[in-house]
Parts: sequence; structure tokens; C-alpha cells
Amino acid sequence: MTRLAGFGHFPMIAPAWTMAASRAGRTSLFSRNRLLAIPPGNPILPQTFHTGTGHMSRADFRPFVPEPGQSRIAGATAEEHTAVICRRERARKLLAGWAELGERPFTGLTTDGRVRGGLFSLRSEDAPASAMTDAAIALLARLSPEQKRKMVFAVESERWRHWQNTELCVDGHGLRLDGVEPDLREAVLSVLEASLSPKGLEKSRSVMRLNAFLGELLDAPGVLGEWSYTFALFGVPSVSEPWGWQLFGHH
Repeated sequence: MTRLAGFGHFPMIAPAWTMAASRAGRTSLFSRNRLLAIPPGNPILPQTFHTGTGHMSRADFRPFVPEPGQSRIAGATAEEHTAVICRRERARKLLAGWAELGERPFTGLTTDGRVRGGLFSLRSEDAPASAMTDAAIALLARLSPEQKRKMVFAVESERWRHWQNTELCVDGHGLRLDGVEPDLREAVLSVLEASLSPKGLEKSRSVMRLNAFLGELLDAPGVLGEWSYTFALFGVPSVSEPWGWQLFGHH
């Protein structure tokens, strides 16, 4: 599942992954406000990305790249860029709208304003719960107390709904991967590897590398990089109790 948005200077194909493991061995993928059922074989990335002014195919990105000196990147680092962008009215309205949505209670799935029940049931789906749990426990063992405070939340926390898909550093939770040591990033990737299929892992890593490529195109590696992503863990890793993880960011 991808979410397509625009924030002025380039189109954004922005995935967010939230994996949840349960005692039934079920692994589910969530978006901000709903549980998504993704059929087997359904491509996560569409062949064509539609924007408000046209469309962009995978092979035809050049018309969307600003000329040198015309990029709206506003700082050498993500923090500097965020400080400038968040003073602009468009960004303030966007963030205010997200904050308002975040205050609304999660009620379920709907297509017409009425919640549809009975869509999903817990059942064994042969998820690799043991491998996921081991990888998450190994990751936790590497964290400092301050890193745990940023990354780990109760399983019932509403923070899982508060991911965002811009290049801005406005996250209220999670550990940003471009600010940690390489061995800790590798431990995070081990959780992904244990949780996803080989195809899913490669697609996720390709998204992250593509973000770095965009940073190179815009001469903004400090804003758009391979590790400009945020990771969070919810609950206590276990093969018998519910818990999950979340990775979100821009590309």
C-alpha cells in the first residue's frame, strides 16, 4: 500500500509499515487509520504515480526534478529544513489537520461513514512470530535508556496512528535511523528481515535507497537519505502476546 501526496517541491510516494504479531501467529499491515488487506501478488508500488497536475511513470522522473537552484529544500539537514518549512502557512495547515485527525478516536473501516464490522478475524497465518520476537529482543538489548524511551511504547498506544510521510522531522515518537550508529540500524533491519518476505524486504529497502537517490538529485542528502526513516516498537516482543513494530518515512 502506498500513499501519494505532494509537498511543493516534489511528488512523494510514501509508504509506512506497521507490522503486528499476535498470539495466533497472525501478521497484519496497518495504515494510519485502518487495517489494510493486501492480496497476495498485489504490487505495493503502482506502475504509474498520479499527482495533482499529471502523472509520472517509473521511467520518466526527470520532468519532476527541479532545475539546479530551484529546489524547495530549505536546509542542509532535515532539522534545518523542517524549521524553515514549518513556518510556512501550507505546512502549518497540514500539520494542524493531522493533529486534529489524531485526536479523533479510531473506530474501524468505512467506505460510507458507517463502520463495517466482521471484516477480519484472528487465525493462524504461519507468521514467523518466533524469528520476529528474537530479532526484536536483540534490538532492544542494543538500546540505551534514552533510545528505548523514544522507540518503545505500550501495545495499546495511539502513537501507531501518528506516522507521517513527508521529509519533515515532526515525528512525536520513534527512533530516527539516520541519527543512530550503523550496528543499531542493522538490528532494525534484522527485525524487518525476520518479519517480511524476501520480496517484501527488498521492496522496502529499495524504497529507502530510492529516497537517497532523490536526495542526490536535489543535492539534499542531509534531508533525503537512505536512513531518513523512523522506527518504533509497540508492546513487549513475545510469541504469545500481541506486539508490533512500525517503520515510516518519505521517498
